[in-house]
Amino acid sequence: AYMNTGIQKSSLTPYGMRTTTSPVGKNQPGSTTMKKNMFEIVAAHDISYAATCSVGYPQDYLRKVEKAKNINGPSYLHVLTPCPTGWGAKTEETIAIGKEAVDCGLWYLAEYEGGEFKLNRNPKTFTPVKDFLYKQGRFKHLREEDIEVIIKHRDLKWEKMRSSWQCS
Repeated sequence: AYMNTGIQKSSLTPYGMRTTTSPVGKNQPGSTTMKKNMFEIVAAHDISYAATCSVGYPQDYLRKVEKAKNINGPSYLHVLTPCPTGWGAKTEETIAIGKEAVDCGLWYLAEYEGGEFKLNRNPKTFTPVKDFLYKQGRFKHLREEDIEVIIKHRDLKWEKMRSSWQCS
């Protein structure tokens, strides 16, 4: 979603999220499409370096910033940074929510370099998605079946990554 311009839906808006242009209602769960994977779109252009980061894992984030600065060629960092206003969460919870996004598997830490994808964190288990989602006003309206759709999509994504990417 475009957080800095009014919380409108974008191609990167997660499924089920309430935005100003994808409202919620009895038969409308918010955004009804899965978000595009910008990290993989950028990597498809064979960029020199791309990575995903989260403010919830600051050491990983800082390492990738340093690496991107020293790469010969273009770099792209996709950083998960919770927006208190758009996400409906408290400012002081920003870092914890950024960490929990990774821990529940809805965000991942990865790199693309030299034509190869690498998962930087590959947890054996995930924390509950429902707990993560319900801490945010943008997802409080979700029904159990909506959460199951999100979990199914997460599991398929992780299965694909684990089977075809290098894992740390």
